Amino acid sequence: MYAGLNHPDRFGAVVCQLVHSGLGSNVKLSVFMEVGLGEDIMVDLSQDLYQQLKQQNHRLSFRTFDGGSELA
Repeated sequence: MYAGLNHPDRFGAVVCQLVHSGLGSNVKLSVFMEVGLGEDIMVDLSQDLYQQLKQQNHRLSFRTFDGGSELA
């Protein structure tokens, strides 16, 4: 995410899990995010990240799926 937000001329789309609040508010990225429901805290962190990016008007796709390391 850091690379995409700081160098949008080189990265038109990114896949990531975390970002600092306010970073990249002057660029618009296409971002695909997904997280397995068994990933414990990553579900909440990913939803928080989605909300931050949504407020910055990035083009977003976000989904959860039935899987992850905690569902084994």
